[in-house]
Amino acid sequence: MTGGKLADQQQGGADVAELAAQLVQVGDPRVRADALAAAALAAAAARGAVTLVSANLTASDGDLRVAEAEQLAAAAERSAAYAVRC
Repeated sequence: MTGGKLADQQQGGADVAELAAQLVQVGDPRVRADALAAAALAAAAARGAVTLVSANLTASDGDLRVAEAEQLAAAAERSAAYAVRC
């Protein structure tokens, strides 16, 4: 993992997006819009962390930290997209 606050942002984005997608699927319909918004914002935070990892850690081509950040952002985006389809 990249370590520090960026790692927390990446993992948090992926986790929140997944939880929000679950809430959309099985939660109270009255909070569906809130859960969709949470999933979208969490995915955006995870995607933003990819840019920060690339820029602030002076990552080189093929840097595993960037690849890991990308994987977490993609997971968050999949969860947000799933939430929309529910």
